[in-house]
Amino acid sequence: MDNSKLIRLLKALQPDEFRRLGKFLRSPYNNANPKVVALYDYLRRFYPVFGGVGMKKERAFSKLFPDQPFNNKSLGNLMSEFSLRVEDYFVALEIKEDQTVRQRMLIQAFGRRNLYQNFEKHTHALINKMGTLPYRDKQYFYELMELRANYYFHPSTHKYSNTTTKIATMMTNLDLFFALSKLDLSMEMMEWKRISGEHFEVQLLEEAKAIINNLPEEEHPALSIYRELIEFVETQTEENFFKLKAAFIADQEHFTETNQQSILQKLLNFTSRQIAKGKISYYKQYLDLIKRGLQSRILLESGQLNDTLYTNIAVVGSLLREFNWTRRFLNQYEEYIQSDCRKAAKTVGLAQIHFHQQDYHKSIELLLTIKTTKTDYLLRARSLSLRSYYELFVNDYSYYEMLEYETKSYERFIKRKALLTDQRLKAYQNLGSFARHMARIYINPNKRRQKIEKLRQEINKEHIVVAKRWLLQKLEALIDWHTKNKVG
Repeated sequence: MDNSKLIRLLKALQPDEFRRLGKFLRSPYNNANPKVVALYDYLRRFYPVFGGVGMKKERAFSKLFPDQPFNNKSLGNLMSEFSLRVEDYFVALEIKEDQTVRQRMLIQAFGRRNLYQNFEKHTHALINKMGTLPYRDKQYFYELMELRANYYFHPSTHKYSNTTTKIATMMTNLDLFFALSKLDLSMEMMEWKRISGEHFEVQLLEEAKAIINNLPEEEHPALSIYRELIEFVETQTEENFFKLKAAFIADQEHFTETNQQSILQKLLNFTSRQIAKGKISYYKQYLDLIKRGLQSRILLESGQLNDTLYTNIAVVGSLLREFNWTRRFLNQYEEYIQSDCRKAAKTVGLAQIHFHQQDYHKSIELLLTIKTTKTDYLLRARSLSLRSYYELFVNDYSYYEMLEYETKSYERFIKRKALLTDQRLKAYQNLGSFARHMARIYINPNKRRQKIEKLRQEINKEHIVVAKRWLLQKLEALIDWHTKNKVG
């Protein structure tokens, strides 16, 4: 029962929404089956986890139908009916949340019932209201075109007053909807082509670009960012990155949350690619964009922050030595992380702070407290623990045996992770292998110079490796140490 569609729907409700669902179901207008209310009342005690023996179908059935033998079909039918009512509730919530949706539906109802005066009045009111909105995106122009078209083609509308202007306005709205939709999808295809290497033929792209480029900027200032955006996606140059970033900062409030998220993600992806190329100045650009996304709340999706992003932010913040900010971030956004991985995510983040503060004992101590079955957190914890032991060893060779033990334990652990792809497995294996080789060079004086040079070549040519930047830093430290000691 706990893996059913009904439970997935109920888990998606916020606490106040789940509470109000009871009132919704008790209204005869929304629900005529008292057993649906009884099932809600039974499940209420298990919200939001919906776990335990009480969630077994047999237990639930015995409470709902105490005088009947268990019947899986009857319970299934009741759960399906409850699911339909929850879906109705979702729709009601959306209408209540977005008054524009309500107005559009009301206009549609007036039009179908031939209440023309109400239809006309509300249509003009909504068109005027949309004119005051700060954003201009494809959905905006589609809805505007649809409103005007439905009004124009209504049988009671007088069509011979300013007809050319009305049709031309609808055509402009349609052109802008087409152009922005085409550009959005084209940019997604370009991003995917960059990842997959597949070739795509994009029809009418130049026509779509021409529509945007020919717009008078004074009439549609917010749309000018699309010029910067398409040029950035096509060229992927640093110059165009900074142009787009500046335009995004200047006009961010003119876009819907969805569009803001899309543009921000493209900028963040670019910084990640630059960092992967070794351009460490882009860590600062990454964190700057993250701070802007947090401030405007566009990094939150359905009221939650992605847990992987949460820990990545902690990594970059710590790496840039913004320790106070990073600690405040971890505390402030902890509540926005899914409950099943919240503690592990925060612990990994705090361990990163201590690692970059060179408090390796504290970092290891925190990592040992992580109790989770999630592979990502276990991998992060084990790899950071390995790096912490290496740092302790470099400062005190008596840690060598501990490091050797940790490295072997680390390698056994990642080999047990059957769900890892071959590429990811290799990336984590390389970290352990390279760290061990560096440690052995410190300990064994024989042919140090040759071993260091060979290791440098291996690390530089290897593209698939976790913490490559850290490894290169430790290799440079090893070279400096060897140069000073002149041994081997």
